[in-house]
Amino acid sequence: MPGTSDRERARDPAEGRRRRSAARRGAALPVVHFHRPAERPFTASQRGSTTILIGGLSPRHDKLVEAAIQAMGCRCQALPNVTMESYTAGREFGNNGLCNPTYFTVGNLVKFLQDREAEGMSKKAIVDTYVFLTAGSCGTCRFGMYESQYRLALENAGFHGFRIILFGTDDGIDQSSGEAAGLDLSLDFFLGLITAFDLADVLNQYTYRLRPYEVVPGSVDEVTSRVVAHLHELVRNRDRFELEDHWTRLAVGTRLEGAVRYIAKILHLTRSDQFTGAMREARDAYDQLEFDPFRVRPVVKVMGEFWAQTTEGPGNFHIHRFLEQEGAEVYVDRSLFTRLSYMLFMHREKTRDRRGLRQDEGRLAHYLRYYRKMGLLGLADRLLHRENRRLIEALGGTLHEMLDQSELE
Repeated sequence: MPGTSDRERARDPAEGRRRRSAARRGAALPVVHFHRPAERPFTASQRGSTTILIGGLSPRHDKLVEAAIQAMGCRCQALPNVTMESYTAGREFGNNGLCNPTYFTVGNLVKFLQDREAEGMSKKAIVDTYVFLTAGSCGTCRFGMYESQYRLALENAGFHGFRIILFGTDDGIDQSSGEAAGLDLSLDFFLGLITAFDLADVLNQYTYRLRPYEVVPGSVDEVTSRVVAHLHELVRNRDRFELEDHWTRLAVGTRLEGAVRYIAKILHLTRSDQFTGAMREARDAYDQLEFDPFRVRPVVKVMGEFWAQTTEGPGNFHIHRFLEQEGAEVYVDRSLFTRLSYMLFMHREKTRDRRGLRQDEGRLAHYLRYYRKMGLLGLADRLLHRENRRLIEALGGTLHEMLDQSELE
């Protein structure tokens, strides 16, 4: 069958009959290797017509990550929170025997696309104008297999060729193509994303800290919604440092341009009062509410599966609201910033374990490279803690600081 892929031949009934017939005759069977299907890339020329879909975290995280991607000139939309209809769609179109988070998250994307089709969009238009950005990792656990589950459910639902952009925690984003990538993975993008994570983590934890003691039910949620809307605008339109607009333009065109641009952007973010000022405004808004701090509340921490402890709604059986209704104060971690700190710690440990294992380099060059890498990883971790601490202090200083990974070890 000329022009047919190995995968299509392997699934063709006629091909299956030929292979079984050959096996009965004792003839050698052709080897059919599996190859990952080639996927249409998301390119820079498609930014104006293609919307990046995201989802899977708390509503506050999703909203601010949406703003960080929009700040890079891309169209981005956070998926609505999961529902029982999401779960039903996941069960219908997904694989058998999956976990609860997989059914909800996979089904939520399928349900969103089905709603667009019900509004009048064709499947081809949906496939052409939407892409989905999701996290992934290595390994055979379900987190490492999420991408394949999304693809299978989308294909079963009739959205063949829908594009999935995988954000790997180990190897970044795969957008390889001959054209400029649709998602510009510049330093500005990652600084905006980290800022969104930081703001959402702190605000999320602060909301849970206050809510059990509010005198007027719903008042904390109402203020939080307004704060998130304000932060969304700030993140989307955040002040970014450009080398050409500063005296550091003297470095443009020199060998130092890359390093100066990199360092200057980070220093600009760490010295900026844009987001700490917004947090002080948020603190003043919360101060207008009435609280009863003398209520006795046991503190309950939700631990275990990452998605179930982060999401809110039927995906975890409304566990946070249930515990609050039972009289508890729910403790939620700064999940994403703690995860970033943990990843930096893992890289430091891996680098330390390989110290002295030199390959094709001299002893001095090896140790210079080792100490440089360890220093940069340690500096990045200290900057994460510093920026997180700045937001906490601006919000009133009532939250605990992030724990040190070495201490946890």
